[in-house]
Amino acid sequence: MGVGGLIEKLQRQKLKVTADLKRYEEPTDSDSDLDDERFAPDAVKKTFEVFEKKFKRHEELLKYFTHAETLDEAFKWMNIIDKFEQKHFPLRPEYRVIGELMNRLKVAEGKDKFILQQKLNRAMRLVEWREAYDPNSPANYGVIEREQVGPADDLLQHAGFEKGKQMIQEGIDDDEDEEFDDMKERDDILLEKLNAIDWTLEEKLAELDYTFGKKGKALEEEIRDLAEERNVLTEKKRRPLYRKGFDVKLIDVNRTCKVTKGGQVVKYTAMLACGNYHGVVGFAKAKGPAVPIALQKVTSWCF
Repeated sequence: MGVGGLIEKLQRQKLKVTADLKRYEEPTDSDSDLDDERFAPDAVKKTFEVFEKKFKRHEELLKYFTHAETLDEAFKWMNIIDKFEQKHFPLRPEYRVIGELMNRLKVAEGKDKFILQQKLNRAMRLVEWREAYDPNSPANYGVIEREQVGPADDLLQHAGFEKGKQMIQEGIDDDEDEEFDDMKERDDILLEKLNAIDWTLEEKLAELDYTFGKKGKALEEEIRDLAEERNVLTEKKRRPLYRKGFDVKLIDVNRTCKVTKGGQVVKYTAMLACGNYHGVVGFAKAKGPAVPIALQKVTSWCF
C-alpha cells in the first residue's frame, strides 16, 4: 500500500498554511501540528531564546579560558566548560561510544585492534544511517515526501528472500562468534601455561643463587627444561590462527642490505593483504632476517 494519497493531502494542507513561514517545522505522525504545544510560535521563540543564552554563556567561558594567565586558572575554566557542556550540550550516546572505541583503538594491538576496527566501522555506519533518516532532525524534513514510494507488492514478493538471507546471515554471525570464542579460549589456556612457567622459573632462578654442587646442577637442568617448554609454547602462540572465510595474498617481499664494519646485514620485508571477499580488507607488514620468518610474522599479524 503506497502513501501517495497521504502525501498529496499533506501537500495541499501545507499550501493552505501561508502565515509565519519562518516557523521551525518538524515532521510528525499527526495530521496537524496545532495540537502540539512544542511547535507553537511562542514555544519555538522561547526555545530559541534559551539556546541563544546558553550559546552566549559558552562563548564567555571560552573567552575566559583563552585569556587565562596561569595554568591553574586555565585548568579551572576548562573544568567549568566541561561541566557546562555536559549539562547543556551533552553528546549523544552513540558519539560517546565512538569516542571510547577510538581511545581503545589507539593502544590496541593484534586481534583486539582488528575487532575494534570492525566495531568502530559498524558504529559509524549506524550513526550515518540515523542522521540520514532521523525524523526528529529538521534537515530531514520533507525527505519522505520527495521519495518515490510505490506499492508494497515488491516487499511481499521479496519477503521470503529477505527472511532467508537474514537467517543465513545470523548463522554466519553465530559461527564467527563461536570461532572467536574458541580462539580466545585457546589463547587464554596458552597464557595461563606461560604465566605458570614464568612463575616457576622466577622461583627456580632465585633458588639457584644460593644452591651449589649437585643440587645446583640438577636445578640448572630443571630451569633449562622449563625454558625449552616455554619456547615451545611461545612458538605455538606465535603460530597464526587462520579464520574461516578469510584469505591472504602476498603483495611484495623486499630485500634490504646494510654494509657495516662487521659485514652485511640483510633484512626482508613482507607485505600481505587479508580479506573475506565481503568488504572486510586489511594488510600487514613485517620484517625478518629471512623470508620464512618475515612471512610468519606478517601472517600472524593479519589474524
